[in-house]
Amino acid sequence: MTGRIKLFSNIKNSYFLSASVFLLLFALGIFMFFPLFRIGTPGRSIPLAGQWKISLNDSTAFSFAEYDDTDWGTIDLPGKVVPYSIEQNRGIRGTCWLRKTFFLEDAPGDYGLILGRIANADQTYLNGEKIGETGRFFPNTFSMWNYPRNYLLPDRHLRRGGQNVIAVRVSYDVIGEVMGNLMIVDAGYLRRYTPFARFIHVTIGYAAISIGLVLVLAFLFSRFRYLTFDENYLYFLQFFAGLPIVLDLCLTWEVYPDHTTRLKVLGLSWVAINVFHPAFLHRFYRLKRKWPERILWTYLAACLLGAVFCTHAGNIRPMATLLIGVTWCIGFYNMSCHIEALVRKRDHAKIFSVFGIVTILAAMNDGWCYFNKFVDFNVTVFGWAPTVMVIQTGAIFLYMGTFLVLETKYREMVEEVDDLNRNLENFVLENAFLTMAVKQSRAPKSGPSRITPQAEEKIQAAIDIIGENYLSELSRTDLAKTLDVSPDSLGKQFKQYTGKKLGDYINELRIHEAARRLRETDDKVIHIAFDTGFESLRTFNRVFSKLMNTTPAQYRQETVPDEGKSAVPGN
Repeated sequence: MTGRIKLFSNIKNSYFLSASVFLLLFALGIFMFFPLFRIGTPGRSIPLAGQWKISLNDSTAFSFAEYDDTDWGTIDLPGKVVPYSIEQNRGIRGTCWLRKTFFLEDAPGDYGLILGRIANADQTYLNGEKIGETGRFFPNTFSMWNYPRNYLLPDRHLRRGGQNVIAVRVSYDVIGEVMGNLMIVDAGYLRRYTPFARFIHVTIGYAAISIGLVLVLAFLFSRFRYLTFDENYLYFLQFFAGLPIVLDLCLTWEVYPDHTTRLKVLGLSWVAINVFHPAFLHRFYRLKRKWPERILWTYLAACLLGAVFCTHAGNIRPMATLLIGVTWCIGFYNMSCHIEALVRKRDHAKIFSVFGIVTILAAMNDGWCYFNKFVDFNVTVFGWAPTVMVIQTGAIFLYMGTFLVLETKYREMVEEVDDLNRNLENFVLENAFLTMAVKQSRAPKSGPSRITPQAEEKIQAAIDIIGENYLSELSRTDLAKTLDVSPDSLGKQFKQYTGKKLGDYINELRIHEAARRLRETDDKVIHIAFDTGFESLRTFNRVFSKLMNTTPAQYRQETVPDEGKSAVPGN
C-alpha cells in the first residue's frame, strides 16, 4: 500500500510539474506576443536610415545644429563604423560622432527617436541638448550593444517647421555598429514599441536563464534518475557555458575587467556550447562517434590555450573571425547527430530532435551575427544577413525539449513499474493455482501435456517474432496483441509448450547475444546492455549473473584471450 501511495504521489508531482512548466511557457508566449499585436504602426514617422555624417574626432561642439559638418565623411546606417575607422587609419577603438539632419513639419504632437542598437555606448543629442545615453565611455567603458536605444524627443528642443539635427556620440572597441530600425515616430508609438523591443532583446534573456535554473534544480532534486551521469553533467555544462552569452545580451552592469576579456569569454563560451552539445547527443542517442568527439575536445582545448596565451587586444579581430568561422561549421555536425538518431529510430529522437535542431539553428544564427561584426564586409545570402541575436530563444527551446524527454522517461518508468506490478500479481496467482493443482492431483498424468494445434501455431508464431525482435522493446502485452490472444493465455501456453516462461525465454536470447558481444567486441558493458534490449544496467547485470553464474565483467575476463585483455575496456 505504501508503494502505491508513493507512486501516486510521484505521478501527482509529475503532473503538477508539467502543468507548472507549460503554464510558465504559455504565460511567456502571451507576454512576448501580446505587445506585438498592440504595437501597430506609427501614426507619424520620419525614416533616418541611409547616409549619415561621421567624424572620428571628439568634441561636444558636434552636437549643435549650427555646427558645419560639410567636410565630414559619410556612412550608411544601419551599418558598421569600425571599417570606416580602419579605412581612415584610426584603428578599431575610439570615439566617433554621427549626425543626421531631418525636417519636422509644423504640426502638433510629441515625437520619439528609435535608434536601434548601438555598439558599444552612445550619448544622443537633439539640436545640442542631450536626450539620452546608454552604456559608458572610456575610461570606465561598458558595452550595452544589445540594448534598444529609444529616446523621447522633448518638445522644447524641437524646431517645428524647420531643420533638426540628431547627433550621436558613439564609443566603439573592436565592434562598433548601429543596427535595427532608425526613425522618428510619434510618442504614442514609441511608448508601445519600447517595452516590446526591450523584452525581445533583453528580458527574454533573463527568462531563458530562469527557466534553465529551474530545470537544473529539477535535475539536482531528482538525483539524476532519468539521465545517465554523463548526460547529466554534459547537460549542466551546456547551461553554464551558455550563461555568459545570454547574460551579455541583457546585463546592465559590468562583470569583466576589460573589453578584450569580455570577448574572449564570449568566444570560449560559444565554442564550449558547440562541443558540449554533440558530446551530450552522443550519449543521449547512444551514437558511437569516438573520433569526432576527441577532435571536438581537442579543438576546445586549443581554443582555450589560444585565448589565454595567443590572443590580445591587437589581434582579437582576426582570431575571433577564425574561431567563429570554424565553430559555426560544427553546427552542421550537431544537426547530423539528430538526423542519425531519427534514421536509427533512437529513443526519444522524434521528441528531442525538433527542439535540438531549432536550438542549433539559433546558435548558428548568432554565430553569423558575430562573424559579421568582426569583418569589414557582410556575409549575406541573397542579400540577407541576420542582425538579431536569438540564442536566448534557442535556449528556451532546448529546455522545452529536455523537459518533454524527462517527462516521457518518467511516464515510461511509471508504466514499467505498473507492468512489473501486474507481472508480479500474475506470478503470485499462477503459483497459487499451480500449488492448488499439485495438492489436488493424486496421480501423475498419463502422458505429456498437449495443447491444441491452433494454440501450437500461435506459440510457434510468437517464437518467430521473438527471434526477430528480441533486441528491441518486447513485452508480453504487445506480443499477445499481435497474436490476438490474451496475455495470460499466451504466458501459460508458452510455458506449457516450451517449458520456459516468456520473459525468461526472451532474456536467454538477449543474454546469449550479450555474451557473444562480450567475447568478440570491446564495447562497454553499459552499451551492450542497452543494445541487447535491457532498460537498465542493473537489470542486465542481475539477469546475466542469474543465467551465466558470473558477472559480465568476469565473463569477459574469463573468455577473452590473454593477449586481448589489455584492450578490453572497463565497466
